Amino acid sequence: ATRMLGVTQQTTMTAVHQAFRKLAFLVHPDKNQSSTISNDAFRTLSDAFAFFKEQHAQAKKQAAAEREREEYQRRAQEDKFREQRAEARQNLLDISNQNCLYINV
Repeated sequence: ATRMLGVTQQTTMTAVHQAFRKLAFLVHPDKNQSSTISNDAFRTLSDAFAFFKEQHAQAKKQAAAEREREEYQRRAQEDKFREQRAEARQNLLDISNQNCLYINV
């Protein structure tokens, strides 16, 4: 797929699309109606482009899932911190209330 389109795996989807359009214009069956080679070349080119589109879509989904996982972990850490802070505050109030009882006695 990469050789057919003349791109690398790290190429942006925009560049892949541009390469596909450029080559598709050259081998399109409507432009070369009498050539069966053109038909096969266009079909292969379309398959290569579909492969890149699928790879790009999977990469986007994986990146989104990773961001979501990181966000969940960050929120879980914040919740844990809030709970610890609330517990510490409650302990201070309990200690303060106990000291008040000793003073009033």
